[in-house]
Amino acid sequence: MSPILRNLVIKPELRCTARCPTCVLRRELHDHVKNQRLLSLEELDGILREARLLGGRNLDIRGGEPTLYQHLSDLIRLAKKGGWIVQINSNGSLMSKERIRTLVEAGVDRIMISLYSHEASVHDAMRGLPGLWKRATDALALWAEQKERQPGLEIVA
Repeated sequence: MSPILRNLVIKPELRCTARCPTCVLRRELHDHVKNQRLLSLEELDGILREARLLGGRNLDIRGGEPTLYQHLSDLIRLAKKGGWIVQINSNGSLMSKERIRTLVEAGVDRIMISLYSHEASVHDAMRGLPGLWKRATDALALWAEQKERQPGLEIVA
């Protein structure tokens, strides 16, 4: 029997540091659920276990901005323990050497930093946040340094 599920997207955090005009639905959803509690790590672990039983292999952690999620490293460790290949999709706004090192140590396999243009002004206008292009490209450089230490790490922009 072929797997029922291959890829799972989890959005543990709907808050975001950017104000993209194209994210109207995500912002509306966040406004609707912002007073509700987030799923616990135990609940997320249960979801990951069930999804693996259905054939899940690739976990994509998105948001909002997933690096706002307080337990991101713990979630990655849970996923790796369960045999998942883990990708984070981020705008790069909150990356630092320390945060990246922590995520790499947790076992992240792939980082995707969203860039909407090679021109800072176009990217920042599309993100609704001045200076985000610089922060995102700086984050890519920091991730590239980690790739030298962790050869299997994939970086996508």
